[in-house]
Amino acid sequence: MKDMAGYEKHRDLAVTQDYLAECVRFYYDTNFWKFYQAHSADYARWVASFNQGLYQDGQLATLNKFYRLKRDKEVIITLGALNCGSYAVADMNGINPKFGNKNIILVAYSQVARGTDKLDKPADFYAPSRTSQLVWHELGHAYLGNLFKKYSAEINSLEYIMQQDSTIQSKAALRGGWASYLNENTTQAVTSLLKIRTGQVKREEELEKSPDEFYLLSAELLGIIERDYYDTKKYRNFNEFFPVLLAELKRNHSAQSR
Repeated sequence: MKDMAGYEKHRDLAVTQDYLAECVRFYYDTNFWKFYQAHSADYARWVASFNQGLYQDGQLATLNKFYRLKRDKEVIITLGALNCGSYAVADMNGINPKFGNKNIILVAYSQVARGTDKLDKPADFYAPSRTSQLVWHELGHAYLGNLFKKYSAEINSLEYIMQQDSTIQSKAALRGGWASYLNENTTQAVTSLLKIRTGQVKREEELEKSPDEFYLLSAELLGIIERDYYDTKKYRNFNEFFPVLLAELKRNHSAQSR
């Protein structure tokens, strides 16, 4: 477990291994498989209600229509084993080699269960706004991964944008540096744009910054994407548009770099 796909930023290896070992012990001590089988109908209902947002509500179709790209790896959506926040893992070889070379979307239970549900009430996993944030943001990484590799030189050349802003520097440090930070802001820009244009949220509400705002470049990227990609038919897919997005970001910040 040399590579923990991002979890090492929050917990060291020994602590995480201890946690997983306790999960295994809990599994055997409680005869959890028997419990799971007894509630298989509940689990199936939860999956069906979550899938309603993905398929019947067209959230996956909306995302595919936006990027118009093939994903390079199989995507698996599952509950987060570490009780994490929702999280996209490009490769889980470090945690579980069985799921290597797959894009894993780890879903936080708190993100898909209604916070107002009582403990004695069956959980309802049909929550369109929360599911769309999860799917459109986290699954967005599956589309952007290859683009960030392909245009890594251009992306790295824009690192001065981070160096100009101490707040962006501190936020980027939480996510592995500039390229990762830009990736997060890009996928959130797309997510916010889709939520606005599909009528899920009002524009001013979505773009209003909170005191601990992480996505400091998201609004700027959203504006470029909406104007030059979403509202035009100029580009066949996001691959054709991505270098244009980077060039526009460079122009927007070139004066500050002098």
